Order: sequence, then C-alpha cells, then structure tokens
Amino acid sequence: MKIGIAGYSGSGKTSAASYLCDTIDCELIDGDVEAKVIMNSNDSIKRKIKASFGPACVINNTIDFKTLSDQVFRSVSELRALNSIVHPQLIAHLKERIEQSKCKNVILDAALIPLWNAERWFDQCVWISASKDVRLERLKKKIPTLPEGMIINRLTIQESLFSPTSDELWTVIENNSYFGYLKKRLDEFYRSVIKSDKVRYNK
Repeated sequence: MKIGIAGYSGSGKTSAASYLCDTIDCELIDGDVEAKVIMNSNDSIKRKIKASFGPACVINNTIDFKTLSDQVFRSVSELRALNSIVHPQLIAHLKERIEQSKCKNVILDAALIPLWNAERWFDQCVWISASKDVRLERLKKKIPTLPEGMIINRLTIQESLFSPTSDELWTVIENNSYFGYLKKRLDEFYRSVIKSDKVRYNK
C-alpha cells in the first residue's frame, strides 16, 4: 500500500509517519530530506537560487538552508518563486522513488502533497490536523531561536498556499493533544484501513 501523509508545520505529520511506518513495516520517504538532497546535488537549481535569492543562500557550492528559509518565508511570492525552481525535479524524483520502491508498503511524508495535486499517487492520504495555536507552540519549542512573529508568518504563508481540498481523498487525523492520543488514532486508521487492505480509489 502506498500512503501519503501531509500536514502543516507543527502538525506532527513526521511523528505520525514514523509511528505508522514502524507499525506496518515499510519504506519511509521524507520529502524534506529528499528536497535538500536534490537542491544540493543539482548545480542548475543552486545557480537559480543564488540568482533569485542572493549569494548568501549558497556558500561554497552548498545551500545555506537557514538563510534561504529566512528569505523565502518573507512572502508568498518568494516561496512560490522557490517552489517553481525546485518542485519540477522534486516531484518527478518522489514519484519515481515511490513507484520503484521494493517494499510492499511505502509512506511519503511530505507537507505539499495537496499543493502538487499528488493524491492519486497513493492508496491512502492522511492529513494530520492541528490548530494554529498548537502548531505555533510546538514550533516555538522546536525552533527556539526563531522569533514568534516569524513563525506565525511562516504558518500563515503555508496555510495560504495549500490545504487538503477534498474529504473524499483524505483521512483527517486530529493531533491537538498528546502523542498517545495521536498513536491511538493512527492505530484505528491501521486497523480499519490498512490491515483490511482498503484502497480508496481505483488506479
């Protein structure tokens, strides 16, 4: 079974993907990790980033992801500009990774699945949902050096770019509470959907 897991920053999607992968024994593909590998291994992407966002974003032929993030999360237009540079190759790469996986089960952990309209790559799509206040508090702990105002701005920009657009294509799992509650909901999803081998729609 191929499963896509998405959610906004601070929602807990990566924790959910890791737990679910341990439960069903699968290959876990981290979209953020794959994106960074592609960005740093592709000279054309690095040249475009340097030209679009300034030389400080690429030092010694290596992308400074903190500097780049501070730059692109200033506005929706900046983030869209970065996406236009990176996403064509990233999307093709991720789709190939999923299709060529030798594991029976594959999970892609990628926030941007709905932005890419990639739901039909998967047998099941899971959206990990948490309120903005909860996500903010989690990110303040995760990135304590980043000012609260910048975190709020990043969350607002992300929300303006994408969301799970169809209940038909997504199973929504709430994660506003403690991790034990999230695990309980994921266990329910496993028993009712994965263990019973339900496929949401025809390929």
